Amino acid sequence: MKLKYNEIKSIYAENIEYEENGITFTANIIKTEYIPQVFKGTTKNFCLRENHENSQALHDNFKSKCKIEWLEELGYDITQYRVDAATNEIITVENKVNTYFNIDEHKIEDLPITESTKI
Repeated sequence: MKLKYNEIKSIYAENIEYEENGITFTANIIKTEYIPQVFKGTTKNFCLRENHENSQALHDNFKSKCKIEWLEELGYDITQYRVDAATNEIITVENKVNTYFNIDEHKIEDLPITESTKI
């Protein structure tokens, strides 16, 4: 299954003052709604000042959180499933590998997770 959703942007508040390096500016607050298209999930929304310097990273982080919440809403075990970042397909989590530092040999080793390596 693929998580398809619309992103709808609208002005939430106009001409809000903010300060950067001691200088006062004004900008609109933009509300972005993430609305599920082909699955039953709740609409999520995120507000951010327009032209924010970290806009892309903040939106990407929020969308990642939305996808996890949608998986849970759809009844998926988030320890067993995730949403592929490129395709938005729901996929199973591959076997994880524990990486740890071997003090005796001063190198990092990859070990499959077993009951004896879980903490």
